[in-house]
Amino acid sequence: MKQSILITGGLGNLGSWISVYFHEANFDVFITTRKAPDFTYPYTVIECDITNVESLSVLDNYNFDYVIHLASYNEFFEENYFKKALNINVNGTYNLLQKLKKRELKGFIYFSTIHVYGAEVGYITEESPVSPKNDYASTHLFAEYIVRQYAPQYNIPFTIFRLSNSYGCPKFENNTKWYLVLNDFCRQAVQNNEIVLNSNGQQSRDFIWMGDVSNVCLDFVRNNFFYNEIYNLSSGSILNIADVAKKVKNKYESKFGKKIKINFNSNNTIFINSYILSNSKLVLNYNYIFQNKIEFEIERILIKLVENGTKTE
Repeated sequence: MKQSILITGGLGNLGSWISVYFHEANFDVFITTRKAPDFTYPYTVIECDITNVESLSVLDNYNFDYVIHLASYNEFFEENYFKKALNINVNGTYNLLQKLKKRELKGFIYFSTIHVYGAEVGYITEESPVSPKNDYASTHLFAEYIVRQYAPQYNIPFTIFRLSNSYGCPKFENNTKWYLVLNDFCRQAVQNNEIVLNSNGQQSRDFIWMGDVSNVCLDFVRNNFFYNEIYNLSSGSILNIADVAKKVKNKYESKFGKKIKINFNSNNTIFINSYILSNSKLVLNYNYIFQNKIEFEIERILIKLVENGTKTE
């Protein structure tokens, strides 16, 4: 029997990748969005707002076995971020679980963030203390607590993924995540023939390919790996920001035959952070091997920008 899945935020930057993977795996895919886009897609799109309880009543018209909850407000640089993030990330998660409590769901995945740890150095595991340093992290941690409190009460088996920095070429032209570091560097290279960093480039980050993220989700759903656990969803591949900029520069120059420069912020004296985000809980329990696709995706993003005339605003 064909299985079905509801993906909140399934047309977003990461959600669009996960939606494609489940569709290609022959799932019936239902997507929630506040407003349906004007392009075609092979999914059932449900217009609703997770911050509005009455709006979620439309879900009663659909049957699905699993839920991946990706809908969140992550534009931390926008005005009144905390108020909006609290409403969407926390209240929205609560509202969704209240709506799902009478269903016999097989599994619920919540996407949180590694920023809940608030750590810049050391070896970080799922047992490391959480100490969020910004509203983005705090609201996601609060939403984790909502999931951990209510899902067991409603007999909803869950998994929480604390995601590192996912990357991949945007699936849709109207993508709004051009501020993400890899997307931003590619955009700058194409638009400005230079890459300007706001820092000295020495900060380190774990980067994970969206294809790997999608495959992990697919594997958890197919095998019902729902044990009310939290996992770091990371690749174990650490790069500093300067190295990422250099990879974009090298790929752009080799692909288009134009020289570009990288400008660092010499006034920035931030220390060189050194941390390892452990993914051993995932790797040891489920034998995952994560791929390094960063140069492949850089090329795809650059080509997409050139073909679209760099319409990324």
